Amino acid sequence: MERKSFLDQEPPPGYIAGIGRGVTGFSTRSFNQPSHNHEDTTNVQDIDTSLTSSRFTKEDDQDLEADKIYEDIEAYLKDKRHKKRKGETKTISHDDNKVVAEEESVSQSIAKISEQFQDVKQELASISPEQWENLPESGDFTRRNKRLRQELQSQQRFYRNSDMIAVDLKNSDNIELSLDDFNTYTDQNDESKQSEKNQHNVDLFELSRTRDRLLENQIMMGSQNTKAQVDPKVYLEALNPNRKTYNIGDYKKTRKLLAKLCETNPHNPQNWIASAKLELEAQKLGKAKQIIQEGCERCPKSEETWLTNLEINQNDTQMCKVIVAEAIKYNYKSVKLWMKAVSYESDNLSKSRIIRKALEWLPRSEELWIAAAQYESENSITIKLLEKAVTLIPNSVNLWLQLASVQDPILAIETLLKGAEKVPVESAYLIWIKIAKLEEKMTSNEVKVNKFVMKAVESSTFESYKKWIEEAERCEKEGFKITCRSIIMNSLETVDPDELIKCCKVEHEKNFIEVTDSMYTFMTTRSPQNESIWEEYLSFKKNSNDFSGLFLVYELAIEAMPNKIDLYTQYCDAKLRYDFDLDLEKIRMILSEALDKYPENEVLWLYSINFEFKHGSTEVAMDLFESCENVIKTPSVKYWLNKASLLSTISDLQSAVRTLETGIKLYPGEPEFYLEKSNFHELQNEENDTRSALELGIKACDNNDKLYIALSSHYIHRHKNVIKSRSILEDGLSKHPSSDILHHARIKLEITADNKPQAQRLLSKAISLIPDSPILWCDNIKLATKQQLRTTYALALKRTNDNPIVILTIAKDLWKGGKIDKAHQFFKAGLDKDPAYGDLYIYYYAFLLNYGSREDMESIENRMSRNMPLHGHKWERILRKNILRNVEDLQLVREAAVDITKLM
Repeated sequence: MERKSFLDQEPPPGYIAGIGRGVTGFSTRSFNQPSHNHEDTTNVQDIDTSLTSSRFTKEDDQDLEADKIYEDIEAYLKDKRHKKRKGETKTISHDDNKVVAEEESVSQSIAKISEQFQDVKQELASISPEQWENLPESGDFTRRNKRLRQELQSQQRFYRNSDMIAVDLKNSDNIELSLDDFNTYTDQNDESKQSEKNQHNVDLFELSRTRDRLLENQIMMGSQNTKAQVDPKVYLEALNPNRKTYNIGDYKKTRKLLAKLCETNPHNPQNWIASAKLELEAQKLGKAKQIIQEGCERCPKSEETWLTNLEINQNDTQMCKVIVAEAIKYNYKSVKLWMKAVSYESDNLSKSRIIRKALEWLPRSEELWIAAAQYESENSITIKLLEKAVTLIPNSVNLWLQLASVQDPILAIETLLKGAEKVPVESAYLIWIKIAKLEEKMTSNEVKVNKFVMKAVESSTFESYKKWIEEAERCEKEGFKITCRSIIMNSLETVDPDELIKCCKVEHEKNFIEVTDSMYTFMTTRSPQNESIWEEYLSFKKNSNDFSGLFLVYELAIEAMPNKIDLYTQYCDAKLRYDFDLDLEKIRMILSEALDKYPENEVLWLYSINFEFKHGSTEVAMDLFESCENVIKTPSVKYWLNKASLLSTISDLQSAVRTLETGIKLYPGEPEFYLEKSNFHELQNEENDTRSALELGIKACDNNDKLYIALSSHYIHRHKNVIKSRSILEDGLSKHPSSDILHHARIKLEITADNKPQAQRLLSKAISLIPDSPILWCDNIKLATKQQLRTTYALALKRTNDNPIVILTIAKDLWKGGKIDKAHQFFKAGLDKDPAYGDLYIYYYAFLLNYGSREDMESIENRMSRNMPLHGHKWERILRKNILRNVEDLQLVREAAVDITKLM
């Protein structure tokens, strides 16, 4: 065995034996423990010495030097262990070729380490507060890091490259690679060259070198990509939804598969098309063109292959002309190829020439004849072309319609009548609809139009009526309203009315007004006694602002349902509200006609009297009263109250009182007579008569809770007698314990007397008796503390089932408390609950005057107009007060809202 050369060489400066493999000392247990037998040790040493002297008779100087070095190292290490116990360290410095150990304390070592990081600490001053906040918190990130590492490993896919690829790269001296979207590398060399180079023998040495070069290049490209900025062009291409990306392995595998299919079955055009589209989607346009061109050569009679070739070369018009010319040689009966050839021409003359050439091969192509007519400049030639076309293809509906569109209307109708006999039965309806449109355009004769539409309906094979509705929509779009109406009237015979009402609402939302109106007309004609259909029809007319049509519908409804008395009064209200000319004589005629038919109807008499009071003369109104009493022997309570109210408005209080006394004789148990009589005496300052009328009413009427309240109010306002007023209310409560208005008056009296605790006790008792009373819950809201309001709101809404009176009270309370948004929400919720609640409109309008926009006020005005007549305690008092004023209800709401804003 040869001696190693390094054993005879000098160690490098600073060399420490064994330190590279972690050796720190050469002591063993035998060095640390005393010898048990000294004699044996000396003997062993003698033996070793004799062996050494006998084996090596001459010691080298190098051996002595090595022994000395080992001894120095052992001494140094031993001394170092002792120093560590005392908290001191030694550093090793190199002085020429010698190793010098310097003692250094722990504090000095820490200070030296601190000096090394001094510059880093100074840089901490430039760190922003945001960077400090983004520093991660201390903790155990083992699990998170492990999860991230596993996710990264699952996302990374590594594939072993073939040795042939590396050899090919080496031989081509080209290792320029490109990255695709999946971080895989694709070779940019031509595949045809690669197949030739794969035939070389494999050199393992060169293979290893090539792999090293490839790895180095990949690492360099990876580092460049991490530092490079985003390329806008690449980014925009990535955003393209039509661009598809492939994993390079999948792409190559698919390419090879399709190439194999093209090789094994070269006459199947689908193989070539699929292969070309694969290359096109992979952004390899040149390769795609090459493949599809070869496919066209292999499958020259495949229309689809040529069309794909044209699609791939669509940006090169001249090339497309060459391709389509070649394609037509093999596929001269392909209409699509001829039309493609037409599309590549820029002038109509060239287009016409190509189409006529195509017609020589395809004389029965409907599409070609229509295109020929389209690109012909002279109308006479166009007509001749289309006449020739319908001769060759008599069953083509489109050709007959095209011919009619370029002829005069009269000739067009004659042409279409001929065509209706030759086209298939299932398509003849299109001919008849076209004839109806022409007839409407020429004469607007509804009878003739209806006749043609009926033939269209008879010849059709539609399974669903919705097809006819769509046809009617097209007619309305084109402006043929008579045809549209005729289609609806003749095609919906078998449809259920409820289904038609739903369709009407859908058509109205789509803004097909004529279609919707025709459907309502059809339904009212088929079911004239159906009140719900008439109501929907009237509502549609109001919402579409067709007021002249609204008046016509009212007349039709009255004619269909003459026994419906409300229609007369509603018709008059509509005339007063929507007739801008305000034809009062027309209204009088309506009422006169109604009274002639129904002379004993009190509603018509009262409406006529009120109309004359507002818009006519008082004398005529009084004459109507006399006529009514002569015709109706025993008028109702409402009649006498209405007459007394009208007399009081003209300041004839004595006549009003006499009228009430007449009513009391006829209806002695009606409390409203006594209330009105006491009010009239109050207006004349007749205190005793006021009190006696109320006391008489309490004795005469059973339902007299309002009379108790009125008498109590009389003692409060006239005499300030709280005790008497309280006694009257207690007496009323003893007889009517379930009357919420009496409890309300009793609570209100205690509040007026500044006895709020008593009012709260009475309120608690009243709510326990009548838990669902809206009036009492409104009092509870008014008496609740600020801390109790939220709970009180919820309970009030729950117990009263969201009563609009309670909602209005909550809205007003929130408004006063400055919670504007919440108040706005409750106002809107109240109108959704009861859209005819007049009191809510008044307060909501006042709220919008302060916090709403003009659009909000217009919206609320429109909503109020749609829900007339209104109701409500405050609203009825306003109407009674302004009964003689010729003012719209909307104006009364505005005036009342202005008054409220002054008080809020």
